[in-house]
Amino acid sequence: MLTANVLDSALSKKNKELERLQKSLEDQKKSYDAKIKNLMGSINALKAEAQKYEDESKDNVRVGIIKKLNNDIKDQEKVIVLIRKLHGNDKEVDEYLLNEFQKGIQII
Repeated sequence: MLTANVLDSALSKKNKELERLQKSLEDQKKSYDAKIKNLMGSINALKAEAQKYEDESKDNVRVGIIKKLNNDIKDQEKVIVLIRKLHGNDKEVDEYLLNEFQKGIQII
């Protein structure tokens, strides 16, 4: 009977040790789950920030294109003013340019 008590005691100690290890593993799992959740949140925040920068760079490109187009319009207006001055008859120049723009100017 003494051997059975010793075995029961040893098994009880092993069970307690296993329970302690199981609890330790569960605590570690909770800790890792929290860390993973935190990292996923950080990754999503970084993705959102990267998308924001990408969108801003697209906006900067659009702004640059718009500025260039506005400069092109100013240059065209300067050319029209010069043609009017050279020709001397604003009405004829305006009619001619209007006619050409309606036809569609072919760029060589």
